[in-house]
Amino acid sequence: MDEWLAVLHQLVQRLWPRLPLQQHQFRTVVSHDVDAPSAYGFCRKRTVLRGMAARLLKQGDVAASLMAPRVMNWSPAKVFMGDVGSTFLGAVFAAFVLQASSWSGAFALLLVATPVLGDACLCVPRRLMAGQRVFQAHRLHLFQRLHQVGWSHARVSSLYIAATALLAIAYLWGGLPWVITFAVLELLIGIWLDQQVAVPFAVASRS
Repeated sequence: MDEWLAVLHQLVQRLWPRLPLQQHQFRTVVSHDVDAPSAYGFCRKRTVLRGMAARLLKQGDVAASLMAPRVMNWSPAKVFMGDVGSTFLGAVFAAFVLQASSWSGAFALLLVATPVLGDACLCVPRRLMAGQRVFQAHRLHLFQRLHQVGWSHARVSSLYIAATALLAIAYLWGGLPWVITFAVLELLIGIWLDQQVAVPFAVASRS
């Protein structure tokens, strides 16, 4: 396309030398890729696994290879990740944190996961203080109690995805100070949801 525009530019200048032409400048526009999700969203399981392996082994693209579980795990899920899948994703995230070039960078990356880590770090102490066995299965996380109050899976997932995406953008644009600011804000919102919207912790503990 650029070559044809250059030829057209020369032709117009030769025919109309005095005609002013707009000068174009290159710029980067933030967008999104709709091909990666659709590449997995309408495929059979064998094709999905083959595509994941190709992106991981041939291209070395970890993020793209992990797109399939995220797309196919959306409610109603076609693939159930379970503890094995979530533990693997957590290990990949931990590897990114450990490979950060500085302590401040590692801390900022860790804060990007505040919606998930904050939920867990607040839920476990509350269960300990309530005398519960923390290694026993439960439904007391904030996202679980929001679902119990009537929120759909898609609504809860969208809330956590949006909160995490906001922290990631804050990290890219403003670094650690911005991440800390938005992480504290999201923790306050999470506490408000816990107290005003979700099923109360004590009530959910009895169910």
